[in-house]
Amino acid sequence: LTSHLPSPIIHAPAAFMVAVAASILLLSFAIVSVSAFAMIDPSSAPTPSPPHFRVAAVWSKAGVGTSAVLEPDPRTAPTGAKKKGPRVAFDVGSTPIFDEVVPAKVVCVSHGHVDHVGGIFGHARAHAVTYGGEAPTYYVPIELVPHLESAREAMSAMDGMCLDPSPSDGDGDGDGDGDGAVRARRRNESLMKMNVVGVRPGEEIELKGIKGRDGKRLLLRTFAVSHGSHPALGYILLTRSPPGLKPEYAGLPGKEIGALARSGVRIKEEEGRVRVEAVYTGDTCLEGLLCASPTEEDEGENGGAEGGGAGAAPDDDEARRNKRSRRYLFQGLRESPLLLCECTFLDAELRDMAPAKGHMHVLDVIEALRGHGWGIDDADGGGGSGNGEEGGGERRRELVLFHISGRHRPASVALDLLADAIPVCLADKTGVAVASLLSDKEKGGQTREEERAFLADIVGGDGCVNLGEYIRWREEMIREERRVEDVK
Repeated sequence: LTSHLPSPIIHAPAAFMVAVAASILLLSFAIVSVSAFAMIDPSSAPTPSPPHFRVAAVWSKAGVGTSAVLEPDPRTAPTGAKKKGPRVAFDVGSTPIFDEVVPAKVVCVSHGHVDHVGGIFGHARAHAVTYGGEAPTYYVPIELVPHLESAREAMSAMDGMCLDPSPSDGDGDGDGDGDGAVRARRRNESLMKMNVVGVRPGEEIELKGIKGRDGKRLLLRTFAVSHGSHPALGYILLTRSPPGLKPEYAGLPGKEIGALARSGVRIKEEEGRVRVEAVYTGDTCLEGLLCASPTEEDEGENGGAEGGGAGAAPDDDEARRNKRSRRYLFQGLRESPLLLCECTFLDAELRDMAPAKGHMHVLDVIEALRGHGWGIDDADGGGGSGNGEEGGGERRRELVLFHISGRHRPASVALDLLADAIPVCLADKTGVAVASLLSDKEKGGQTREEERAFLADIVGGDGCVNLGEYIRWREEMIREERRVEDVK
């Protein structure tokens, strides 16, 4: 150091020299630190926690069949977990993914149209046979219960019929005609094991025997949607933490908190905080997904007395239930990391047809997302607001579009229309259930060439195509076609 200092400083007192040397070292360390910080790659920062649930399988074509199955994402499973978590299904139409639906012990039925409930009795039988006689539970709009029970009774009667000669008649048929025919009778017990639970908008139910993120209670909420005049519901999956300290006591020393508790002060929240995990809209038009921000009067506290939390007494006040339904919808669409949203119509000229049919147009989907704070006009791609629980922070979001009309076949036509309509910032966050729309040519058929790529190659195991991946794949196919033409 001294070799680079002016001569007057060289002869300075030793203490002064030590101070100068220390200052130079500190300055050097600061420069190195700033340089290192500047070299940090922003992409290496921790990513937001992934959704707890992922789509295991979805198959949907408007008017034909719809089923969606969610399962816990292995990335959020407890360390050391050796088996998959239980599945939850939404709607149970007759679809090719029936085997994926069978393990679901809970099925949430959005409405009673055949393409959404046509496989319910097959599911009940298959689940019971596969899982030791366990009866699956079906949550359905309460208006459908008597009709579903009647259908169940008829199915049970048909399932339980057997041919049984009666000893009361000479020829065994009991009708005295002596023709030797046999009559049919019904068994006393049917194999049609199922628990049917009717639910209304604005209800919250704990799903017994199924745990959510980090072993927390898994809850189901219902909200009203608009599907013509048909009774229809959307569903929200969420977890609830154990009750914690009220915010006003969170920063106090332990001794002070203990003293308050001993004096009779309620220091804990009535119920734990909730974390929205997934939303399924079922069939609805835009009107069913738009609602104003809840007022303070609507809010309640964490779904307590006004909110009708899990375990609360049944609420027969329709006005209160409707308030909760709107609040659940508003919170669910704003906070959910995973949204399964119907999207029946894609052509621009069909926009006016969508509400008349009780369905969504792709432009309606975009309007609904904007209305619920997805921020899809922002450069960051609409990460949306944080969850507000345990530190909050931005959370990754995923959108899955289903129930596309068969008029948009083949799948590439539907995907092209969506690619033109969906904002670029959402493309990589959007999955499209198009397995039902694939043509033989898109699958490769019998003339598949090994070196050629087909649309089916980018359909995931869940039956969806990532829209961003499709756009890149399409561009690559166009470049390849041009290259081939140039060679010719």
